[in-house]
This record gives sequence, structure tokens and C-alpha cells, in this order.
Amino acid sequence: MLQMDSQWKTLLSSYNENYMQYGLTRDQNYKQSADAAKQGLDNILATLKAQVDDQNKAISEFNNSNIKNQINDLKNQEADLRQSMLSQEDMLTTAQMRQQQVSPNFFSSISKENIIGISVLTAVTIGLALL
Repeated sequence: MLQMDSQWKTLLSSYNENYMQYGLTRDQNYKQSADAAKQGLDNILATLKAQVDDQNKAISEFNNSNIKNQINDLKNQEADLRQSMLSQEDMLTTAQMRQQQVSPNFFSSISKENIIGISVLTAVTIGLALL
């Protein structure tokens, strides 16, 4: 990079001096030298632009891969939460069946919607705790 800085300064100085001399003398040799220096400056700019474009592409690819990983993590968390909810519902159903054997009138006063609501709330609470 330091070499490119040095080249840039040399080419810029050459361009300025030759273009100024061409403007004063109209000597074509100065114009050709100025044009050659300008071409060198343009080449350096093209090289730097290509480097910046490559770095931007690498950054973009990294960000995209990171986003994909985050989405996959969220999908895995969702699957775990669903499994947990199903397990909670299974445990609740099992508990209801056992309770009905002991006291059939206890759960008859509680609606299934209320029980499911409590199960979902429990599963969501567990899911949030996992995050």
C-alpha cells in the first residue's frame, strides 16, 4: 500500500507539472507525459476500486451467512419449543387421567380450553427462559 501511495504522489505530481507545462507551451511531449501520468492514476484507482469491491463482497457474504445461521438457530428454538409444548400437553393429559381416577369431579369443573391455555402459557414461559 505504501508503494501505491508513493506511485500515486509521483504520478499526481508528474501529471500536474506536465499538464501545466503543456498549457504554457503547447508542447505535445508535455501533453503525452500528462496523459501517461493520468492513465497511471486511473489504473491505481481501478485497482483500489476492485479491492474495495472484493472486500464489500466478502463482507456481504459474511453477513448473509451469519443471517442464515441466526434463522436456523431460531428454527431450532421453535422446534424445541413445540416439542416442549407437546410434552407439557402429554404430561397434562396424563395428570388429568390420573386425577380423574382419583377424583372424577375435580377436572369436570375446569374446561379443556383453560387447561390447554395453562399448558401453552407454561410452554411459552419455558421457551422464553431458554432464550
